[in-house]
Amino acid sequence: MIDVATYAAIEALGFKIGTKRRAIAYVPSSRTVVAPFKALLIVRAMGAGGSGARSTNYPSGGNAGDVAIKALEVAAGASVVVSIGGGGAAVATNNTAGNTGGTTTITIGALTYTMYGGRGGVFGTSGAAPATNTNPVNFDAYWKGGLGGYCIATSNSGGGGGAAALLEGLSAGYNGGNGGTAGGGGGGGGSGGPGGTSSNSGGSGLSGGGGGGAGGAGGNAGVGSGTDGGGGGNLFGSSTTDSAVSSIEYSRLLVDCSGGGSAGNSGTKAGPGGGGGGAGSNTAGAPGGFGGGGGGGSSNQPAGAGGQGGGGGSAGSATSGPGGNAFVTLEFLELLA
Repeated sequence: MIDVATYAAIEALGFKIGTKRRAIAYVPSSRTVVAPFKALLIVRAMGAGGSGARSTNYPSGGNAGDVAIKALEVAAGASVVVSIGGGGAAVATNNTAGNTGGTTTITIGALTYTMYGGRGGVFGTSGAAPATNTNPVNFDAYWKGGLGGYCIATSNSGGGGGAAALLEGLSAGYNGGNGGTAGGGGGGGGSGGPGGTSSNSGGSGLSGGGGGGAGGAGGNAGVGSGTDGGGGGNLFGSSTTDSAVSSIEYSRLLVDCSGGGSAGNSGTKAGPGGGGGGAGSNTAGAPGGFGGGGGGGSSNQPAGAGGQGGGGGSAGSATSGPGGNAFVTLEFLELLA
C-alpha cells in the first residue's frame, strides 16, 4: 500500500512502478534485512515511546513515537541495517521525569535514516504536557506522535500516554487523557481518538478514564459518580477491544491497529491501536495495544505501559508506565526496469 506522501516522493525520484512481486519485512527488534530483488523500498518507521513521569505534582504521560516514511531504490541483495530503539524505562522514584525513548536508525549504504524516541513525561506545572518530539531525519514525510496526558491537580492522578499516528489521514497522533482532581488515571490515547479524562469519584472509589480506540475517543470518568470511562470503539465503532478488520492497508505501518481501547479501572490490555484505561482504586492503569498509550496511574496504583511505539502513563504515588519499543516495516516493490 502506498499513500499520497509516498506517491509524491516516488514521482520526485522519477520511479515508474511496474511491479511483479511485493515483499514485506516486519522488524520489531534490531537486525539486517536483505533486499530480495531490485525494488522500490518503502521504509515505514515508528519511533519508541517515552515513559510517564512519577510525581505527586502534576505528572504527565510520555509521548508516542513519530511515524515516518521514506521511498528509495535498492538493488537485489542490498543490506538494510535496522537498529530498534527501546521504549523509555518506567520511573519508580518520586518527582522524576519520564525517560525519552531510544533512537531508531535504518542504514542503507552510506545513508542513515533516524527516528528519535518520544519524549518522557514532565512534572511540576499544572496542565503541562511534554514538548513535541525531535523531528525524524532524512525521511520523505512524517507525522508527530501524540503527547502524554497532563494533570490539573496535585492529587496523585496520572495522565495517559500518547498514541502514534498509524491511521492514514491523520495529521498527528492522539494525546493521552488527562488526570483529574480525585486521583484516578486518564486513559491512554488510541489510533483513532484521545484517551478519556479521569475525574472526581463520589462514593465508589477513584474513577479512570477510558482508553482511546481506533474508532474514537475514550470516555471520560463520571464527575462525582464513581463511573469509569468506557473504552473507545474499534475501527468500525464497536465497543470491543477486538480488531475490526483483517486488512492492513489502512495502516501506515501495514500492521493491525483497528482495535478498541479498554475501559477505565478495568486493567484490561487494549486491542491493537487502542489505549489502555486509566487506573482506579484497586486496578492499575491498563497497557496500550500496538501504537496506543498506557493508562495513567491513580493515587495508589501504577500506570500502564505503552504499546509498541506508544507512550507510558504517568503516576503519582506508584511506578509510571514504560514506553513501547520502536517498530519498522520494510515494503519491497519489485522494479521491472
